Amino acid sequence: FTDNVFTENRSRILEICNRLRAERFGLFYSCDIRAGTVDAELLHEMELAGFRHVAIGFEDADLAVLSRVNKKTEPTRNIETARLIRSETQMAITAYWMVGLPGTTMDSLSTNLVTVKRLIEEDIVDVVSPRIFVPYPGTTIFRAPRRFGVEILDRDWAHYDRVTSLPTCRLEHVEREQLYRSYLALRTTINEAYRKKLGIDADRLLDAVRRSRAMGEWAYS
Repeated sequence: FTDNVFTENRSRILEICNRLRAERFGLFYSCDIRAGTVDAELLHEMELAGFRHVAIGFEDADLAVLSRVNKKTEPTRNIETARLIRSETQMAITAYWMVGLPGTTMDSLSTNLVTVKRLIEEDIVDVVSPRIFVPYPGTTIFRAPRRFGVEILDRDWAHYDRVTSLPTCRLEHVEREQLYRSYLALRTTINEAYRKKLGIDADRLLDAVRRSRAMGEWAYS
C-alpha cells in the first residue's frame, strides 16, 4: 500500500483488513506507518489480513533534529513502536533513515551510527534503509531554506536521487562533502551490523564467490 501514514485512521484500517480477509485474495501486503499509530489489536488484524512488512520513518536519532523539521515523532517512540510490532507479530520491520536533515551536526551524525548499529544487532528492526536528505521543490524547506539553516547548492534535478549524488544543499554545521562521507559511513555501519547479526564470515563468503566464478557459475546462499 502506497501511503506514508497508512495507519493514521484506525477505523479505516480495520475496515480495509476486514475486507481483505473477506475477499481471500491470498496476497501479502506491505505499508508505511508512523510511530504511535498502531496497537496490539490493530497489528493482529493487519497480520490476519496478510500484512507481512511495515516501514517506520525513524529518520534520525536526535530529537532536536526531528523537532527542527516537525517530524512529530521522537526516537524513543519509534523504538517502542518497533518493539510492539516485534512482540505482537511476525512482520518484518524497516526503519527509514535520512542523512542531512536541517539541524544535523557532526555529533548527531555520530549518534546515528551508534543507533542504527544497535537497531540491527539487538533485532529491534530487520532493515535500516538510509537516504540523503533532499529539499524537494514544493516543500517548506525548499521554499524557505534559510529558515531551516539550509543553503541549496544544486538545482540539477538529475542529482536529486537521494542515493548516488552529493547532497544538494549545505547545512549550518555540516558541509555537503562531510554529509556524503557520513552517509557512506552509515551504510558501512549498517552492512557491518548485518554481517555480525547474521554471523557472516566475510573471508569464507569471498572464497565461495571466487570458487563459484572459477566454475563458471554463481552460488547464492
